[in-house]
Amino acid sequence: MSGHSHVLRKCEAVTGLPWVSIVLPVILLSDIFLRLIYYLHNGSLQLDEAALARNILDRGTMALLGPLDYNQGAPVLFLLLVHAATTLFGSSEFALRLVPLLASFISLILFYLTAKLFIDEQYVPIAVIMFGFSYNLVYYSNEAKQYSTDVAVAVTLTYLSLRLLRPVEVHKTDVLLLGLAGVVAIFLSHPAVFVLVGIGTTLTILAARNRFIFLRNALGLVIVVWGACFVVNYLFFLRSLSSNEFLLNWWKHGFLPISMSTTAIKSWFDIGMSFLSYCDYGDGWQVFVLALTSVAVGVAITNKSAATLMITAYFVSALFASVMGKYPFSDRLSLYLIPFVILLAVKGLQISSYKKTVSVYAILALCLLVPSLRSLYHLVSQPIVNAEEVRLLLAYLHSYRRPNDHVYIYWGAEHAVKYYLREKDSQDEFVHYGVRSRDDRSKYIAAIDSMKQYPRVWFLFSAKNRDEEHFFLSFLSHIDGELLEQHHKPGASLYLYRFPHVGSERTLY
Repeated sequence: MSGHSHVLRKCEAVTGLPWVSIVLPVILLSDIFLRLIYYLHNGSLQLDEAALARNILDRGTMALLGPLDYNQGAPVLFLLLVHAATTLFGSSEFALRLVPLLASFISLILFYLTAKLFIDEQYVPIAVIMFGFSYNLVYYSNEAKQYSTDVAVAVTLTYLSLRLLRPVEVHKTDVLLLGLAGVVAIFLSHPAVFVLVGIGTTLTILAARNRFIFLRNALGLVIVVWGACFVVNYLFFLRSLSSNEFLLNWWKHGFLPISMSTTAIKSWFDIGMSFLSYCDYGDGWQVFVLALTSVAVGVAITNKSAATLMITAYFVSALFASVMGKYPFSDRLSLYLIPFVILLAVKGLQISSYKKTVSVYAILALCLLVPSLRSLYHLVSQPIVNAEEVRLLLAYLHSYRRPNDHVYIYWGAEHAVKYYLREKDSQDEFVHYGVRSRDDRSKYIAAIDSMKQYPRVWFLFSAKNRDEEHFFLSFLSHIDGELLEQHHKPGASLYLYRFPHVGSERTLY
């Protein structure tokens, strides 16, 4: 018996219950409570949230099946679920964020069940802590976008697949359940296809090796149906996204180069380290986590461990899609892979601490948990605040704006403003929406010039682009605009200027 297992058995003898049974409910309830607290905080909708919300609220059910406006993209089933939530509960932020919140709860429970199938019992609490207190998993559980749903879908598919890989008799109903889940997943989550590729490849290889000899026909049918559903999803819902030049340019840093030059190798390294940092393992912790995952994968290759190799295949298929320029390997678009980094790292911990003393186990476990505990500290001591608190500034503007005051809305705040003014008398003749023109700032200057004809103008900024905001303020000062008020909230600012009568000649920057 290993040292740490001996200590755990002692703990069980003292408490009368397995220690895992005591710790895990506390961790899971804490994870749920943490997400619920942020949900009830009800921060303002941000740029992409508001843009997607306008699509959902302004369209009927059937119209959501077509390409979305404002350079937005989301899985069709996700759109329909959020639309149903807003139909039942209204158009508030709570309704718009309900589906991602529920998805995060589902992913918590299913991740726990998945971890029980993938690693030894005493390591499950470590994995659940890492998952539950992941900063970005908590953050996106309360954003009105599909990323939390991506995580829930990926974890659900993995759980159902690991059930098939257990050393027990597999029934046809288990295969059909996975098949049905895969069909739903294709229309509910864009990156689900990479998970299904890993699952389908693994099950096909096992079937070829006579693992599922009695279920080959069922497995073959499931994989064929998945392929057909993906083709339908691509032709009707994804094709327009794959040719969206704005999105392709926005996410271009997430497409990996295919060459083997020094620059290409550096790009691979930088994207890999950036991804691990996004998983909470920055500041040098990437090396430790990478080492543990390498141990898990290396042993799996040697021992031909189907479960570990299946999860590894998720990353391989995602990286291949990035190289082919089909799906970026970058931050929130790769959020669904965070659970599998955690599982592989904990699997590596399990292998590395096998037959070691309890002190070695404790040191390795603590090193793996430090980033998660640090994340928990930040979540509790410095709670997540929404990056663009436009709603609070609009409330102030509504209270203190004079009848003839004009309002200039920076392009990054447009969707949030239109969302919050959708049921109010917006007095459109007094509200001016700016255009996005990062590459040609003369358009910003022209916009400011057009505001000079009004005695008093409020300028509302958001979208975290401080450089452009500073440009506006500098030019306003340059043309002798008098600053009367300024108000700041996280990621958003409001300024009131009064313009004197000046000549028409100006020096442009």
